[in-house]
Parts: sequence; structure tokens; C-alpha cells
Amino acid sequence: MGGSCAADTQGALFGRSCRHGHAPAVGIPTGLGLKAGELGIHRQRISATTGRALQAPTAGLAVSSRRNSSMTRTICLAMTLLPALAFLAACSGGGGCPSGTATEKAGKAAPSTGAQDTLARAKKEGVLKWGAAASGGAPFVYFDEKDPNNERIVGFEMDIAEGLARHLGLKMQIANQEQWDTLLPNLDARRSDCVMNGIEINAERREKWLFTEPYYVYEQMLTVRAADKEKYKSLDDLKGKKVGVLGGTEAQRILERQGWVVGDNILIHDDSLTPYENLKLGRVEAVLQENVIAWFYSTPERFPELYNVPQTFAPGKYAIACRKGDETLVAELNGALGKMKQNGELAAIYAKWKILTPAQKEIGVLEK
Repeated sequence: MGGSCAADTQGALFGRSCRHGHAPAVGIPTGLGLKAGELGIHRQRISATTGRALQAPTAGLAVSSRRNSSMTRTICLAMTLLPALAFLAACSGGGGCPSGTATEKAGKAAPSTGAQDTLARAKKEGVLKWGAAASGGAPFVYFDEKDPNNERIVGFEMDIAEGLARHLGLKMQIANQEQWDTLLPNLDARRSDCVMNGIEINAERREKWLFTEPYYVYEQMLTVRAADKEKYKSLDDLKGKKVGVLGGTEAQRILERQGWVVGDNILIHDDSLTPYENLKLGRVEAVLQENVIAWFYSTPERFPELYNVPQTFAPGKYAIACRKGDETLVAELNGALGKMKQNGELAAIYAKWKILTPAQKEIGVLEK
């Protein structure tokens, strides 16, 4: 998945991606049947236009005037020198300088307690905030199309979150953000405790974030116009042709590694539906997305003019992302995921959403 518009915080609640537009981040308790309007969610339609990340003004910056600047510098210098002079006096009084003094200890960095802080806070409050983007995020987390008000939030990751909540003994609260590709930066900004929203594991991300054990194995799927299904059977057949992708996804990276260029023959989109609309209209020759996305959007009912090439390729894995230092949180999530794999819960969720494949056995997902 992929997409760009930083969500802002609103009180103690937080926010998931549009892939379009700006919206306050809103915390939503998980559960099927949630009403966005009731919970104050800013709802965006799937094909909304791309927004740019907003930066809040830096708070708490003190700007001193030039008046009394020399006096201020003199006072600051004196205050800076006083501890050093006192330390030297103590050393010269005989007996030498003691090791491990308060000054020395103050200069030592305290060990990181990020993991303890996140997990301990979540247990104390009874809430774990997980980052996701409900706008255009099917079948992961999205606004239910069957709801006439487009406010009900559903998705297979919503179901996973409910299962995790039961096993962790915590309330899983969705940190709904308006842009998918801001989810991980917003995790660093502590707008969420973890991110579960079709986040593909790759080497670049492993350098920046911790990941749980994978919960789903995906593969890439090509979609072409039905009239071209004999013409385009693989990526090799599309060399030099324009292909639509969701921005920031593994699909984009695969094309770039094979010579495609953004702005030339890669057309970036901010949501999952628009690439298929553009394919139908002839603006691209193919769409490359993960199979779970293609199965949901490119259906005969929705797009009878399109054809999903059955031969998938380039498998990858989704996992929950956490901040560096949150090892204990990762361990807790792994324990819950492990139970859901072994007792058949995950397999049942995937079967419900028609995304259960034999590849899930590779990561220990068992059917009961």
C-alpha cells in the first residue's frame, strides 16, 4: 500500500491516511459498525485530490529582544562558569576529585525506556493506538461502501485489531490518518503506538522501525484492459509502457528496479481505486498492485472492462510497525499474533474477506 498528507493531533486522540487531503487525526475505537460521524472523523472520498503535509508551527520558542542582550550574555556566562569553579575548588581542597560526581552523572545519557513507556502507558490507560488510514484503504481499513452515509469503518485489519485487543486485554484504538505514506513518520511523531495498515516489510524500513512477525503474505498482481489480456501477460510485455501504482508501495519499487521512471512511465496515485479508473480510461496500460487490493477493486462487477492477470509474482509480507526501542511492545504483539495464527482466528478472518491463500501457511497461519 502507499499514498501524502500529515494528520494533525486533536486533543488526546490521533489520526490514518488519505491518501488525500488534510484532516485532524481522530482516535476511533475498533469494531465493526463504527460511525465516523458519531466519532468526529473527517471523512474523505476515495478519489479526493492529493494534499501536502502540513507542518505545525514550532511551539515554545522564546525569542529574546536585543535590549539587555549584553547583560543577558554576562549573566548566562556567570551561571555557566559557577558549577565549574565550584568543582575545581572541591578538587583543590585535597583528596582529589571524586569519581561519579553529580556533574559527571548528569552528563550520562539515561538508557532508552521507549518500549517500557509505550507498553506501560498502554496498559495503564487500557488503550493501544494503532495507525491506519481509512480513506481508500480497502480491504485493509476503509469506509464501508454499503453504508449509504459512507461512515461505517470495516476491513480485515479492523478484524485483526479486534482479535489483538482480546488477547492483549487492551482496547485497540485506531489512530485514523488521512494519508497512507505519512503513517510511519507519524509513528515517529508519537501520533500512534504502532502501525498496521498493509505495511510491507523491506530492508529500508527495517533500518528505521521494528516489525512484528508477519501476519499476511501478499503478491503483486498486474491488471490490464480485458481487450489487451493476450497482449500484456507479464511486466516484460509492458516495458516502456505507462503503469499505474499506489505511491510509496513495493509495486512502485519493483517497477523502478526494472527501469520504469516516475513522471515518465510510472503514474503515481494517492488511493487504490483511481489507478483502475485510469486504466479503464486508457491513461495507463496496466496497474500493478498487491493481490488483495486488485481482488477488491478490479472485479467484474466494478470494472468489467478490466482483467487481473492470474500469474502473481514478487511475494512480500505485511507486519505491524513499531518505533525503535519498543521491543517489549513488539514481543507482546507477537504473542497475540501467534495465538491468532495457531487457533485459526487469522485464517477465519482471511476466509471471511476472501483473501486466504496457501501462502499464509508459510507464516504459520493455520485453519481450524
